[in-house]
Amino acid sequence: MPSHSNNKIMQPGRCYHYYTRTNTSEKLFRNTDNFNFFLSRYQFFINPVCRTFAYCLMYDHLHMLIQVRNEAVLTDFIKAKYPKKASDSRELKKMLRTIANKEFANLLNSYAQAYNKYHGRSGRLFTNSHRAREIKSREEFVNMIAFIHRDPVKHGVVQNSAEWAHNSYHAWSFMDEDDSTSLSQTSWLADPGLKPDEIDIALNKLRAIPA
Repeated sequence: MPSHSNNKIMQPGRCYHYYTRTNTSEKLFRNTDNFNFFLSRYQFFINPVCRTFAYCLMYDHLHMLIQVRNEAVLTDFIKAKYPKKASDSRELKKMLRTIANKEFANLLNSYAQAYNKYHGRSGRLFTNSHRAREIKSREEFVNMIAFIHRDPVKHGVVQNSAEWAHNSYHAWSFMDEDDSTSLSQTSWLADPGLKPDEIDIALNKLRAIPA
């Protein structure tokens, strides 16, 4: 089972590029059911503790652009899901720092168990580590949206981002076509609050990044 205890702690209120991959060269997702099931588990475990702005699921790795929710929201979540630990002020304070990591670990464990059962396999599916790089500026944020959506093209899976079904590019494109429509209205993704010209920049950068 994946453990994120030795990885970067994702702090409340901060934004990160989250990345993890398979433990070996085998696929994380073998069919559409696998992709869809992962997203359903993602929404169950991660939506309560993080806002998600962009994502891309590849056959052997995945990218997420997230923001950990604020302490008030996280406190309510911890009290509801882990009431015994929340009753101890020291434990609650500790969990506030680590809850995003914990729920990502829960997500990967849940998916791996179901995947193994579905495909009749055993053993670790995900690598025992992840990358969580903090996004510290608006420019980095816009660039990361383009980077994540470009990933299927970079790896030669498709010729353009619109051809890959397992990312958030389609929701972003829809928002670009109708500036009055937010991501939160078109999908479970969070609205990043970008201006129309910044949305254009994020999408136009896709054509500027070499494959």
